Amino acid sequence: MALATTTDVAKALGRSLTTADTDRATMLLETASSEAVRVAGGYAFAPGSYTRTLLVRGCKSVIRAKVATIAAVRTVDPTTGAETTLTGWTSRGSRLYQLGCDGEVEVDFTVTDAIPAEIVAAVAGIVAATLGAPPVGAQSESTGPFSVSYVDSSGRVWLSASDRSLFAKYRRAPRAIRLV
Repeated sequence: MALATTTDVAKALGRSLTTADTDRATMLLETASSEAVRVAGGYAFAPGSYTRTLLVRGCKSVIRAKVATIAAVRTVDPTTGAETTLTGWTSRGSRLYQLGCDGEVEVDFTVTDAIPAEIVAAVAGIVAATLGAPPVGAQSESTGPFSVSYVDSSGRVWLSASDRSLFAKYRRAPRAIRLV
């Protein structure tokens, strides 16, 4: 699923897209969106149902999404894989407050809100930058005894450091490693 539309790309580019640009933008949107999801560690940013493993610290945990409903909360024994459904929890928005503090829980939840505007803008901006780059190809220029060769854009989607830091806000907490 693309996290932005060709209309968003046209706004970011500051001009309307040609038919060829629209076809290329559609492909680049898929690539940029999948890269954004990969960098963010799997959060899909889109409305739907999700299951996430969360670390509980100080009896609370945060789901990094605008949660509509939480269907179930359970613990999973790391040695046997046995699941225990928890009932002693409450939620306020995306914060989950847990009885039986600290550890790891699996949460089933739904998200109904639209894709965050900052994600749409970032993905559209990445695609617009790729479309607005010089054409792909190698060039060589010479003047007297001096010459220079360079390669223009590869046409690939690249995430800048600021893009990565934006998507990192949505990164899931890593799974805990049990040492005992």
